[in-house]
Amino acid sequence: RGAGLKMVYLGESDIGPVPKVYASGLAMLPSDILHTPDAIEQAFQARFSIAYAVAALYFGVLVRPRASEDEWLNVGIAVHLAALFCKNILGNNWYRFFVVDEVDEMTTTGAKGVVLNSVRGVDLENEAVRRRAHLVVHMVERRAGADVFK
Repeated sequence: RGAGLKMVYLGESDIGPVPKVYASGLAMLPSDILHTPDAIEQAFQARFSIAYAVAALYFGVLVRPRASEDEWLNVGIAVHLAALFCKNILGNNWYRFFVVDEVDEMTTTGAKGVVLNSVRGVDLENEAVRRRAHLVVHMVERRAGADVFK
């Protein structure tokens, strides 16, 4: 059986910063080279934001609804497609967490007054509108089947 590489990350000690030490099969490194949990979360959010930007460009600019009351549908489809793209990249667990988080945010923030199909128009920048539009499209996909959205 071959020897493997062991990496040890040490925090800053009383004598000062930890030097980088490399030995046969062992590397001792300072822990400040590791990413913080915030940086890792930003990577997930960045992937979703880029996917949403591309989907919103297509469904917000190239595909337009007939009536202005239906503009929320573009937002919902763009968020849903971005989430499906991230599901392929980040995995099924990320996708399930994303949908559950959307539902939790809708129920805890008390977004009961959000009306998607409004004659006055909808504030498409509103986070509650974005969440509700996505969840409506998600429910339609579950009801109609995933084959309809391919």
